[in-house]
Amino acid sequence: MLALVQKLGAEFIEEAEEVAFLQEEPRTLAEILEAEKEFFDKIWYVRKLILREKIERAEEKPLGAAIEERVSSRNRRSRYSQSCPVRDRRNARATRRPQ
Repeated sequence: MLALVQKLGAEFIEEAEEVAFLQEEPRTLAEILEAEKEFFDKIWYVRKLILREKIERAEEKPLGAAIEERVSSRNRRSRYSQSCPVRDRRNARATRRPQ
């Protein structure tokens, strides 16, 4: 490395430091799925707030009783306890080991 520093100078040192800074371990599948769940929950919550504001301003019709019940039951559940069929299938596939 000393030879490269002598030949390329300070520019090489800056590039080497930048590359070293950017190298990190990739996230595990569990970390990725947890981040996806968190992102999904945040997006869902914001969209729900936007819809409520539009209903209050009479820009949207109120939700039907069945849909309102589903939304209310979703609010009563723990943020991270909700099961998602698509995510559950993806988790099952990811945890299966090839035979």
